[in-house]
Amino acid sequence: MNIGDAQIGIVFAVRFYDEFFKGLYRQGIFPSQFTSIVNTPVGDLHATTLLEPPSFELIANPTQTYTRLRLNGSVELRMDADPETPPLATYPLITSVFLGLQLREVASAAPVLHFAYGGVDEPPDPPLTAAAPRSRTSMMSPPLVELESLTASAISITES
Repeated sequence: MNIGDAQIGIVFAVRFYDEFFKGLYRQGIFPSQFTSIVNTPVGDLHATTLLEPPSFELIANPTQTYTRLRLNGSVELRMDADPETPPLATYPLITSVFLGLQLREVASAAPVLHFAYGGVDEPPDPPLTAAAPRSRTSMMSPPLVELESLTASAISITES
């Protein structure tokens, strides 16, 4: 079908996707917490990231329009992995990552809508830092279990 010089776009409701991510969080598909090991001069520390329900947002300003996923919560540092051990330190986590919608061609099927991780939009406050991006083209759906790698790749801790 010839539509001339017309441009075709996809319209989506930001609130729909916001509720979608909150639903994944409630069901435990989007992780509410995860632990990683941070190497420091005094030894390995266990960093437990505790996330609040994520928020999907549309950011529109005069120079650009994009979508992002806000990740708030806290990071607790412990000497061992036992969650009952009092943390050595707790840091607030307020950050967001670029999360765009992308159509991907699928052989012998209609294109599929994916979420594309595009790096850190708003880095967290020190001593937390944005981790080096693993890939700007990592697809998160399907499978949704890759959401943990999104949150893990958005946060790292600097030594002080």
